[in-house]
Amino acid sequence: MAKIIIVSIFCALQIMDIYSTINVIKLGGREMNKLLVLLMEKLGNLWALVLMKSVIIAAVAGAWIFLEDTPLIAILCLLTFIYVYVVFQNFKVLAKLKTMRY
Repeated sequence: MAKIIIVSIFCALQIMDIYSTINVIKLGGREMNKLLVLLMEKLGNLWALVLMKSVIIAAVAGAWIFLEDTPLIAILCLLTFIYVYVVFQNFKVLAKLKTMRY
């Protein structure tokens, strides 16, 4: 049950990251991940984000298959905390850009 909960939270954070990143860019912000910037130049913002998130989720699915529960949950918790920080920062920048705009 813990695996399902943490994976659900992790996937929700991926969606929130896409949403917040796209909106930050629309308001004049920029992406900080250099690899993602290169992909965005080639594929466009949305498709680059979807591709990157698909790779990340596929890696999590592979870990789900091959790892025992304890290391899997530990890794997912770490990744989830990282993405909580990333999404929080994105929304913080988004709020700042919105106030600068109005």
